Amino acid sequence: MRDQAAVVSERFLLDPLGWYRRKDLAPFVKVVATAAWEQKQLSIRYESWKGVVDPVVSPLAFVLKAGS
Repeated sequence: MRDQAAVVSERFLLDPLGWYRRKDLAPFVKVVATAAWEQKQLSIRYESWKGVVDPVVSPLAFVLKAGS
């Protein structure tokens, strides 16, 4: 499966932005996509209405919608 993932990553480019649009910064896109593809867990940190939380998550898929 890893060999297939390597082939896909070498041959697949996703550029969801239209021409002449400013690129949004998304520094962790590659990390999250790789974790979903390789079925690995991620440790994340975010602030919710209850405060800062540090869950370990198992991404099932990676979705880009209109460049976001």
